[in-house]
Order: sequence, then C-alpha cells, then structure tokens
Amino acid sequence: MKADIDAMFRWVGFGNGSWYDWDSQCRVRVWRRAKGTVAVMSDLDEEDTGTSVTNSVENVMTLVRRQFELTDPIQWVEHYPRHNRRAELVRRHGWERAERMMRGNFLYREEFALVTATWDGRRYRHPDWEHLSADELLHRLGIAIDLDLDMDGCDALPLTAAQVRVGDRVVER
Repeated sequence: MKADIDAMFRWVGFGNGSWYDWDSQCRVRVWRRAKGTVAVMSDLDEEDTGTSVTNSVENVMTLVRRQFELTDPIQWVEHYPRHNRRAELVRRHGWERAERMMRGNFLYREEFALVTATWDGRRYRHPDWEHLSADELLHRLGIAIDLDLDMDGCDALPLTAAQVRVGDRVVER
C-alpha cells in the first residue's frame, strides 16, 4: 500500500566549529490508518546529508508531526536502508564477492527501529529505540502497510523544508 505522504524532509541539524548548523535531510513516509499513523524516517545512505536521523530524532519527530499535522497515536520508525553501500560494493567487487563481504557485516545490513518518546504537548523528549527485523516490525506495528521501503526515486520527491537558517537564527516554517 502506497504511503499517504512520501517526501524528502529537511531540517537544521547539529554540528561544530565552522559547521555549526548542517542542512540535514531524510525521506519521510507516512501511512494514516483508522488504527493510527505510522511514520518512517529513512536515512538517505549518502554522503553530506547532514546530521543523522538518530542524532536528531526528537527534533525530526516534532517537526514531522507539526509539518504534516499528525495526530496520536503515531508509531515512529527509524530506517537505515544501506542501499548505496551495497550497490557500491557490488560495483567494485562483483555480486558474488560482495555478497560474501556483506554477510554478517552490520554496515551493509538494512536496519529498523521502533522509536518511542514522550510528547509533552510541544515536542518529543527522551527517545528510546527498539531494533527489530522487518518481520518483527510489521508484527509490532499491527497495521497493514507495505514495508517495501525501496529508496528509488528519492530525487524526484517533493522537498519539505521544516526549518531554514535566516542569518544566524534557525526558523521553523
């Protein structure tokens, strides 16, 4: 089942030194169902995409909720597809050798985590991650969605910029 919302999502992440604010982005997919909402935040598995979803999860969850006007209950999923890393390994070494190299190496394994956090009426706080397999995640969600989280077509998706820099200030849109 196709997501109700599928967009590239941009926020101002964290950094240090001359890189004190990083434009950060991920892919956000939302399924709205009678039993609740499922929101998936997918890392792009590319260089220079800013602060990771993991390191900004409370901010990303808060901004996604506001931007797309999501209401409770919301089940939040963090997704690390690792598609580009696998493709590069296959390109360099061929499928058979790449398959052997990837076996057991977490850097190439697609990852899912169910993220829970406290909503205080204004923002999310105190996140907690439960790492699950794709099958375990579908069972826990209890909502029929297509968890084929293929990352093809990201470049053609609409961009939602939830935060922008204006001078030295971060402004929420």
